[in-house]
Amino acid sequence: MKMRASWALVFGAGLALGKAWQDPVPAPTPPTPAAVPTPAAQEPAAAKAENEGKPAVGAPKASPFVGVYRLSARHSEGDKVLDPGSGHLVVTARHLVLAAAAPGPKVGSLLLRTSVRTWSPSREHKGRMVTRVVAGWLTDDEGNLVVEPAGTEELRTFELVRGGIRIAQDHRNWLEFERIE
Repeated sequence: MKMRASWALVFGAGLALGKAWQDPVPAPTPPTPAAVPTPAAQEPAAAKAENEGKPAVGAPKASPFVGVYRLSARHSEGDKVLDPGSGHLVVTARHLVLAAAAPGPKVGSLLLRTSVRTWSPSREHKGRMVTRVVAGWLTDDEGNLVVEPAGTEELRTFELVRGGIRIAQDHRNWLEFERIE
């Protein structure tokens, strides 16, 4: 019996040493599985659908003007211009970017306007916006290129109209854009 126990002990030690002798580098430990949130931590599907598209709690309210627009009409001195030209307007929460071109007053001339501005509601004039030039270029009635000085402030009226936006310089001159995004 002693002999069997000794042989069993030797046999077991040999197996252990043999495995270590054959594979001196220990096997890497398998990666731990990624943490899975508990069902209690997940937002219920009904609440998730209800909150979809809404700003996060504490986030500033998005302006209804934010979007991407295509030039659809231009009014000059109170009259609708037959060929408004083409252009786009992108309004973010803080900036607006305008790129527009239209036929000029002289045959063969072009009116161009490219502008990046910041915008914010006016504190003194309800319903109007203060825009500040970040960078801007335009052509005047003679076709000369005019660089808008950075920091120049202008007061404009922004109005939501028929699926778009109207930006007026005054009551006789404005641009209308249709929302495309």
